[in-house]
Amino acid sequence: MNLSHSFKLLLVVSFAVSLVAAPAAAVSVAESGVPQEAEAGSEVTATFTLTELYKDSSNEWTLAGETELENVSWTVTKFGLDDSQLEKESFGGSAFTADVAADDDVTRVEVTVTGTAPTVENFTYSPEETFQLASLSRQQGDNTEELESWEVHHYTEDSKEARQAIASAESAIEQAGGDEDAEKQVTRAISSYNNGNFENAADIAADAEESASSTKQSQERNELLLYGGIGAVALLAVVGGVFYWRSQQDTYDKLR
Repeated sequence: MNLSHSFKLLLVVSFAVSLVAAPAAAVSVAESGVPQEAEAGSEVTATFTLTELYKDSSNEWTLAGETELENVSWTVTKFGLDDSQLEKESFGGSAFTADVAADDDVTRVEVTVTGTAPTVENFTYSPEETFQLASLSRQQGDNTEELESWEVHHYTEDSKEARQAIASAESAIEQAGGDEDAEKQVTRAISSYNNGNFENAADIAADAEESASSTKQSQERNELLLYGGIGAVALLAVVGGVFYWRSQQDTYDKLR
């Protein structure tokens, strides 16, 4: 085997190895209508679009979806090469499965989920309470790969008001450059929030905000007095300097 042939063979082997070692590209998933938060009991609708369906898998696999929404309905729509609708399926319940196959000319899949946001079972200020809006997975044989998952913050009217009050107090403390008493009150407010006592949490947070605002006003007043005092001293120095200069001029004139 000559050197040139050996070099070509090495290139072929290296290319083959690079193909094997290259990371697989995932199915592309786009979203629309996914809210950042939802009030418990409110209706939520979101749509997910899947493309590049076979780029890193076989030409046939199963799409699976799950959700923690209640009173759920799923709509799975499959589209072909010319973007024409091939099939539309509807499912009920918290989960569904649907086959995706290149032999059926499926090139794009849209999944729409509709349901009501679940009740909040455990209130936590941080991290905030969330539920699983949807999780989409690809199943091939015994293997299941999660494609994407969406978590959404959920709340009640009372819990939202309490959360906003605590956040406002935290902001006031930060603007004040810190306030030990207010920080202790915020800790108490968060504890009440976590126990579901939202009215108490909001009241304590309001007191904390008032304390922090008072601290900030005191700091601003002290700074104003300090700057005013410095200004007064500077003014006296200037006035004194003028009088001194004049006195020196008068003395000079008399000597003449």
